[in-house]
Amino acid sequence: MGFLDNFFKEILVGEEVSPTNFRYTVYAKKSGYFENIVSIVSYANDKIVLKLKKGVLVVTGKNLLIKKYCQSDICIGGEILSVFFNEKGDF
Repeated sequence: MGFLDNFFKEILVGEEVSPTNFRYTVYAKKSGYFENIVSIVSYANDKIVLKLKKGVLVVTGKNLLIKKYCQSDICIGGEILSVFFNEKGDF
């Protein structure tokens, strides 16, 4: 049995783990890569709101900038302080 299989069996007993419609990775608070983005709702140097198929992601930080945006993926640079998911779409 692999590590993750054991983790889910022992830690999440009785809980269902459902996949989300997005994925992101933040690298040392200096940049982030976000997948399955529908569009950019708002863009400022301290807050970027990204529309998802279901809900929004709110990225906050300092000196934020969009490094690359293509198809449904986006790379954000700057100091990322938090990423907040809201399924209802409020920000």
